[in-house]
Amino acid sequence: MDQRNRARMITLHPTTRPNQRDSFRRLRAFMPRWNRRAGWLIATLALAVLAGSLAAPGAQAQLPQPVAALAHAAVASAGLQRVYLPIVQHGSWLLIFQDEFAGDRLDHAKWVNCYLWANLGCYKTNGSEMEWYTPDAAAVSGGRLHLQAQQRPTLGSDGQTYPYTSGLITSGSGSYDPADVPRFAFRYGYVEIRARVPAGRGFWSAFWLLRADRSLPWEIDIFEILGHQPATANMTVHYPLADGSTGAHGTAYTGPDFSAGEHTYALDWSADQLVWYIDGVERKRERNAAHIPHDPMYLIANLAVGGDWPGPPDPTTVFPNMLNIDYIRVWQRSG
Repeated sequence: MDQRNRARMITLHPTTRPNQRDSFRRLRAFMPRWNRRAGWLIATLALAVLAGSLAAPGAQAQLPQPVAALAHAAVASAGLQRVYLPIVQHGSWLLIFQDEFAGDRLDHAKWVNCYLWANLGCYKTNGSEMEWYTPDAAAVSGGRLHLQAQQRPTLGSDGQTYPYTSGLITSGSGSYDPADVPRFAFRYGYVEIRARVPAGRGFWSAFWLLRADRSLPWEIDIFEILGHQPATANMTVHYPLADGSTGAHGTAYTGPDFSAGEHTYALDWSADQLVWYIDGVERKRERNAAHIPHDPMYLIANLAVGGDWPGPPDPTTVFPNMLNIDYIRVWQRSG
């Protein structure tokens, strides 16, 4: 199974015990007696049962190539779709939102290209950022969404000229009009993205959540990675304080160079805690009740250029450059 599908799926351990090999042989012997379509389905279910007896809880075992081909052919023959589950999560889950970016264009039933203040244009998130978000900077090809930053001076609708353009997607609404509801928002669940971030000073890659009712300062940053620190993933929750100001509690995890390949970043949001995961490993847990939102939130992924935190690009920064996203999925517990 290739690295882009890190979700736990129907898998088998590469080493089988003799009694399990005998089970395969008996299963194959009975195959001609079944209707072919039903046979493939039953074979797949049988393999799944064996997989469950072989794989340790939460582990992702690997199918030997011939068995993998059999399993995938069974799914296709039975007219079924792949079933994605959260990485290293137990229990019953219902997939309530997904985009595999498998086509050749962005699905505008799921996403908009601007923040909700789009009446000002595809505006930046804070006053010191140097990009102007443009719809053509969010492109789908090769099974990936590409949020592309370019050195392309652009006149914004605010009358300022911005030296860079970049890409953004959000499942929220595209305006302040109350009738413009979010494309997708949810309350509690498990959110997972697989992405490759760009390296280079001035880049600011992020995947985050905002409240659907537009109340600030509630915000959950599933990851923020600065281009000049590509081995550090920042995970933060922003919340209101009693005096009306904004509080934040964050953790910076230093791991591999996240710009060198694709990695998964996830958040398990429940009523009593927030848990962040990177490549299936827990990296932050928040249990303070005052730091946990309880209202629906929507998704945002963007690649900013410049800003107070990363600073401006320097002569070594390579343009064009991209935040590449393999998939975005959201589940809720179903049991």
